[in-house]
Amino acid sequence: MPNSKCMRCGSGLIADGALYGPGRMALRPEGARFLAMEMGHVMTKATMCRECGFVEITGDVQKLRRLTTHAEPESE
Repeated sequence: MPNSKCMRCGSGLIADGALYGPGRMALRPEGARFLAMEMGHVMTKATMCRECGFVEITGDVQKLRRLTTHAEPESE
């Protein structure tokens, strides 16, 4: 879970999940390199506050770095 508390109201009642449309939501970075063994999109995860409904979307940073030429050094 990205955050144990809601960024909007501070509640600790958070539900993990994913956002779906016609398919699972993913980010396709502009200028992404083609990788033969990987899809060219970054999957996302979501959490939703059970108190206020705030939704937080988190993406796979490592995959984004592999797909883009502007990879930043890890500083986390």
